[in-house]
Amino acid sequence: MVGQFQKNVGQRVVRHSLPRSTTTTTTGMVSSIQAGLNPAVKHQAVLSGIDTLVLTAGGATVPSDWFLEQHEVWEQYCSSYEYGEEFICVEIGGSWFQLYPYGSHPYKYQLRNPEIGFIKLWNPTKWSSSIQSKQSIHLQLCSKYIHSHSITELNDLVKSICSHFVDNVSALSIMISRVDLHSDITNGSKMLSYEEIENTITRCKVKSSYFEDSEVKFEDTELEDLKDLVENPHYCNKGVIRGFRNLLHQIC
Repeated sequence: MVGQFQKNVGQRVVRHSLPRSTTTTTTGMVSSIQAGLNPAVKHQAVLSGIDTLVLTAGGATVPSDWFLEQHEVWEQYCSSYEYGEEFICVEIGGSWFQLYPYGSHPYKYQLRNPEIGFIKLWNPTKWSSSIQSKQSIHLQLCSKYIHSHSITELNDLVKSICSHFVDNVSALSIMISRVDLHSDITNGSKMLSYEEIENTITRCKVKSSYFEDSEVKFEDTELEDLKDLVENPHYCNKGVIRGFRNLLHQIC
């Protein structure tokens, strides 16, 4: 994937470049893509790029008048919110964000749009305490939003979002706090081996490996064991899996 981005933490977003490479180290899930690939190629990175981007913005700025007005409304909403109520929505730059009734330390407010990402905001009445760290605004952009825009568009969109909360966006120092990269790797015409699957990185707490084989045949003794398992299922703290029981009935 050819793109423009900054790989060093703490650098401005305005000038950024990502090396032209197909061997980017992955922090996402490794997958096997087979269609249309050369069987002679064992391993090949077919896609790589940025999966998650976290930015911080701050500096010698003050909260915008709009943000100060919204702060009064938002603070009242947060103090009166009752559990189970729907979150209110706020329009920012033509997109609607859910306003969470609680913050995320050290940020006073959290706003979320599933198509864009998270916005976290410092308390506007204590804005001066964030000037030195330059982290008055915290943005986490999702991969779908990143991949649907060019680097130039993304740069402009980030500034547009920040402009709603500060009086002078040109005085902001926008820095990269974290970048998650992804890389999709193919194994030629073969499926990944069991060892390779076990070595893939995933956000799941549990990985279940599945191998399809239409030539599986059960011996008579194995079928008897399966019947016994259906008639006398083994219980655990999660109960019996219904789908598995139905599958055993079909086999037996």
